[in-house]
This record gives sequence, C-alpha cells and structure tokens, in this order.
Amino acid sequence: ESFRAYIDGSIANGEWTTVGDDVSYETPEFTWAGGAGSTDGAEALDLQFAGGVRFSGHGGILDTTVENPRVVIDGDSALLIVDIHGTTQSGEAVDQAEVEFGELDLTDVTAMRDGDTLTWTGVPATLTESGSAAFGTYPAGEALDPLTIVATVDADCGEAVETPDAAPTDE
Repeated sequence: ESFRAYIDGSIANGEWTTVGDDVSYETPEFTWAGGAGSTDGAEALDLQFAGGVRFSGHGGILDTTVENPRVVIDGDSALLIVDIHGTTQSGEAVDQAEVEFGELDLTDVTAMRDGDTLTWTGVPATLTESGSAAFGTYPAGEALDPLTIVATVDADCGEAVETPDAAPTDE
C-alpha cells in the first residue's frame, strides 16, 4: 500500500498498469488469476501465475515491472518468488528472474476449504534480502501487505487419508 501511495503521489507522479490478461487491479488489491501448480499431497504446494504490474514514476526514471509470481508453500512457511525487470527508484537497471521476494508466514493462518478450493487469507509477508536488492526501494524485513492465496485443487488434495492398521506378515 505504501508503495502504491508513493507512486500515485506528487513526488513520483507515476502510475501502474497491469500486464497480461490474468492480472487485474481493484483498489487496493492486485489479483493474479489462471495460475497452475502442483502439490506433493502433503503440506507442499507450488503455484505459478503469469503477467505482472508495471510501476513507473519520476518522469520515467522509475520503471519497474514485477511479474510471474510464484507461491511455494511448505508447511507453515512459504515464499513469494517474482521476476523483476526495468529500473529502480534510483534509476539502477534490474533484470532478475525468480527472485525470492517475500517470506510468507503461515504459522497462524489456516487454509480454509470450500469444495475444491483452498484459501489462505491475511498471510503476513516480509520483504527478503534478495527482494530488497532487486526492488531497490525498501529494506529487507519491511512488512509487505498481507496476501490472500486461493488454489483450486483435486477433490482429495489436502484431505487426511486414513490408513488401515496392517499386521506384519511372515512371508
């Protein structure tokens, strides 16, 4: 939110535009849809989306595109991975793929299930060292806006599987 306010404000005098058919913006949220992913059937999920958001300001000095987000969940922890291209607020060139941009904390967030949809709401996010270096605006450890993650999964994904007790055999 603070970066959007800065871009839209009188200092940067900039704007943002979405890139791709599956990316939208409705105040105050950017939304990526149409992603694909995989799971190991336990507590791991890997979701990949296409498209991005282009931020520009300062008469074109700042022109940064954040795109192709990927969310990798492993138990209570997760990462937001993005590609970052363009120029930072200070005018430095950046062209980095698969930047571990944000650390997501799922410790106090429970995935809610509705049919074949899993939803994590209000996931706390923190800017990583590599995210800070690539984005060039905020220090590592800076709180990012919370994320909502929605994934459509197979009907049996995320369900506990009961296994019958098995007696050892002498074969």
